[in-house]
Amino acid sequence: MDKRRGGVGRGAVEPQVVRAPVVVGRANEEKLPSRGEPDQEVMTRQEAAAYLRLSLRTMDRLPIPRVKLGHRTVRFLRADLDAYLAQHREAA
Repeated sequence: MDKRRGGVGRGAVEPQVVRAPVVVGRANEEKLPSRGEPDQEVMTRQEAAAYLRLSLRTMDRLPIPRVKLGHRTVRFLRADLDAYLAQHREAA
């Protein structure tokens, strides 16, 4: 055996690893509303801030319901943004 190559000698066959196919983007498909429904549109942080015409920093500070997908990924529902606006509307 050749110790310089991790103990694998000439003619040795290394075991093959068989991996299952990975499907990306299908896990949350049923949980979140589709983008096609206007009242249930899903927006990124940047899209939600632009929709409300706010800075990203102000957007992060507001108590608007958000959907967390993982450690950093945040999404907002358009219906929640509209409800927040309606709640904080002042009569003229």
